Amino acid sequence: MRYISRMGTPWTPLATPRESPAINSTPRYDVSEKNSKGLGDRIANFTKKTGIDKLVHSVVEDCGCEERQKKLNALFPGRNVAMDPDDVEAWELLQPSVERGRLNRVETRAMYDIYNRTFNANAKPCNCTGKNKAMVEKLERAYEYSCKV
Repeated sequence: MRYISRMGTPWTPLATPRESPAINSTPRYDVSEKNSKGLGDRIANFTKKTGIDKLVHSVVEDCGCEERQKKLNALFPGRNVAMDPDDVEAWELLQPSVERGRLNRVETRAMYDIYNRTFNANAKPCNCTGKNKAMVEKLERAYEYSCKV
């Protein structure tokens, strides 16, 4: 594939990392977060690896870490978020439209509702292609995670 630049000289586009077999790319998600359900789990993992949790537990028996961890996971969910069974069914019904790349208003509203319930968000429907594409990718990960659990 050759293109003509503004100066009138031909040039060949550079290969992107996905196209180039020489570049060893990493997966889109961080594999170290396999069991993480959100920010609370990541902080708990950090404090465990650094030894902060042992220090705190040697001073105080119950510091409220588990409750704080659950609240942070609910407020800031990570990549491994499971959908409710009802949302899984609704997402399966939307799959043909998503794969086709065309959602009508009702389907778009349903997708945003599933997203808001799953990720504890307050996203408003819009026609932004980039936002909707990112939302579909996150919902796909949540769907796959829900099917594994």
